[in-house]
Amino acid sequence: MDSWEKNQLSFDGICTGFLGSVKQIAIVEEFIRRFKQPYTRVMVDPVMGDNGKLYSSYNMEMCAEMRRLLAYADLVTPNLTEACILLDIPYPKNGHVTNEELEYMASELASQGPSQVIITGLHGEDSLRNFIYEAGRGKVLTVEKVGGDRSGTGDAFAAIVAFFPLMKSKEKFRIKKGCFGDIACRCIFGTSGLICNFYAIDRLGIADSNMLNKLSPFFAIILSIYILKEIPTAVDIIATIIAFIGALFIIRPGGSMSVVPALIGLYGGFGAGTAYVFVRKLGGKGERTPVIVMCFSLFSCMVTAPFLILDFHPMTLRQWICLILAGLSASLGQFSITTAYKYAPAKELSVFDYMQVIFAALLGIIFLNETPVLLSIIGYVIIIGTAVVRWRLTLKPIDMVGK
Repeated sequence: MDSWEKNQLSFDGICTGFLGSVKQIAIVEEFIRRFKQPYTRVMVDPVMGDNGKLYSSYNMEMCAEMRRLLAYADLVTPNLTEACILLDIPYPKNGHVTNEELEYMASELASQGPSQVIITGLHGEDSLRNFIYEAGRGKVLTVEKVGGDRSGTGDAFAAIVAFFPLMKSKEKFRIKKGCFGDIACRCIFGTSGLICNFYAIDRLGIADSNMLNKLSPFFAIILSIYILKEIPTAVDIIATIIAFIGALFIIRPGGSMSVVPALIGLYGGFGAGTAYVFVRKLGGKGERTPVIVMCFSLFSCMVTAPFLILDFHPMTLRQWICLILAGLSASLGQFSITTAYKYAPAKELSVFDYMQVIFAALLGIIFLNETPVLLSIIGYVIIIGTAVVRWRLTLKPIDMVGK
């Protein structure tokens, strides 16, 4: 959260779900308190129990802490059991409740913070009801019950309910005034860097192309001087110089045309680093993450679509398998790194990104018969070693405080 706040990230919507401990609830409360803006929609789904009983992992202390989140919520979506717990009232006999009782419960919940209340999952004999309360008025939405209960439908319902208020908000997906040029630069450099990285992967050893792309943080240090007016430390300057010396061992300039793919791969790292700097600049101007992501995705699709259409070739079965495996590997990697960031600060984990180069080299040897030459290996050692030393020096003040 400290890193996100430092980089001035903002969120259009915040949605909470199952929270497994008092500590987790406190973390979520702190997150909302620090990141909620006037335009941010906060939805609290207080997952605590069902059918008149608490879930086995919950206790009354956790329920009391969950009530604290109501003060930050714009919308709360309890089921009948959770509404009774939040209001500290008995669960009605057999779960039967009148519309008048539902309106009373919803108004009491609204008095604690949220302007909108949806009491969900009210079972009838052949129907299912949701009670919707807003602006002092309530209404019942009834649908026919089909089949039995399904795990996860509450999560899907919460996601849909959270999405539509964002689309109706005044902010929507408009680009903020003064941000258009920076978004254009983020899109242009990000897309061109991505294309050049793929070009390098196709024509260089996979480890070489991966290592050149990992120079993006060092390009970001240089470009932040001009674009963000940030003065790098002496450690950053020395690290950048040494890293580019390492890059020369990989590029191996000698006047032949074989150096061209390496230079294009180097631009891939430059493009990525430049894009990161403009993302940081946009964060400083208060531009929202969904807008930045949407613009980049749309721009990159528009740039690459003509080439796909004009030079289309059907993919072979082997290519489809490789593409699917690449997607699965990327998804697994994203899940893993996201989980890691839950348990450690970003600055402690960032250096492990360079493990990609080692794995790329090993996989290149095994599957592609690509063995890096000695000069490339020296370049890897220089760049990764520089990144590790810079990482340790960044952590040093934290370690000293801890001791």
